[in-house]
Amino acid sequence: MTTAAADRPEWKVLSLIGAAHLVSHVYYLLLPPLFPLLKDEFDASYTELGLALAAYALASSIGQTPVGFLVDRIGGRTLLAAGVLVQGLAALAVAFADAYWIIVALFGVAGLANTVYHPADYAILSASIARARLGRAFSLHNLTGNIGSAVTPPAMIALTALWNWRAAVAAIGLLSILLAIILHWQRDALAEEQVDDDNAPAAADSNENRGLALLVSPPILTAFAFCVLTSIAFSAISTYVVATVVEVHRVPLAAANAVLTGFLVGSAAGIVIAGFFVDRARSPAWLAIVSTALSGVVLALVGFLAPTIAVLVVAMVLIGCCAGIVQPARDLLVRHVTPAGATGAVFGFLSTGFAIGGAVTPIIFGWVLDRGDPSWLYWLAAGFLLASLPTIGGIRRRVNAPARA
Repeated sequence: MTTAAADRPEWKVLSLIGAAHLVSHVYYLLLPPLFPLLKDEFDASYTELGLALAAYALASSIGQTPVGFLVDRIGGRTLLAAGVLVQGLAALAVAFADAYWIIVALFGVAGLANTVYHPADYAILSASIARARLGRAFSLHNLTGNIGSAVTPPAMIALTALWNWRAAVAAIGLLSILLAIILHWQRDALAEEQVDDDNAPAAADSNENRGLALLVSPPILTAFAFCVLTSIAFSAISTYVVATVVEVHRVPLAAANAVLTGFLVGSAAGIVIAGFFVDRARSPAWLAIVSTALSGVVLALVGFLAPTIAVLVVAMVLIGCCAGIVQPARDLLVRHVTPAGATGAVFGFLSTGFAIGGAVTPIIFGWVLDRGDPSWLYWLAAGFLLASLPTIGGIRRRVNAPARA
């Protein structure tokens, strides 16, 4: 049975979940803006630097689906606060690391903590927000994550300039710990699905069996493929575009980070744009198809034309805007093919796809930067985006078939 949500203001739910999602995205970009500094301090290659991000993504990929089932069984409120707390403690430890392998291990721990966000967030939102406003809630959820990503590079550069990179990382850790305390304090403001104690074992087994079958069904597997491919493409931009711009254009770190900031700000703007009409769109799939195709084409053009920094910033804003529009459209499509009570498992499984993409991205694109033409970053990312287009069509057909029936 579902915990009553009528007495819970939706703005409070969105604020708490949005704050958690914002902080979670900070960790994706905690290190990339500092790569040139870490490269010198630890005498590491870009491939080696990428191992910390790969460890983070690999740990996330292993834990997402099991945590999704756990969220459906016991609820996400406590798990969400615990995940935020563990990430904060890991960041504090990174600030005192004296060897790069320690940072890699700690980011693996932070990756395990990251597994709680998407299963818990989407399960709580689905239980707390009216269905007519769910698309907008997903848009706002994605927006807060992108805001976290957008503010991280300039914040890390500013804090590093003010103190040093260790103090900058420690500040993020303290922020996470504070948020974990607030989430625990305000946990009753969040609704979630619960099972009556008398029927808990039987219901849990039934839900798990249904969930395992659901995860290997065609619509969910198709959505999984889309998540992997787009994660590789967009993770490549957020992780290595700063290093690529430094290598190609020989510009200061602050100027190179402006390109990344343009992409992240564009992503936030795209989510805002989508939020206005995603609930009203007859087929959110077309939003995803057009936006994904456009971002792939613009990325390929950037690789071939090698534009100036100013033009590159504009191009990244456009690419980011397309990426932002894709996110709520994708989430709403997935929610349409997800039965009630399986939200945590499904979104946990799809988050595994994002994590797998994030795990292979540093290895593939770090190797390209170390050994090849940095412009290949744009061409490869464009290829992954264009390859994802057939998967969107597959999800669309699965959504429309039940609707027609």
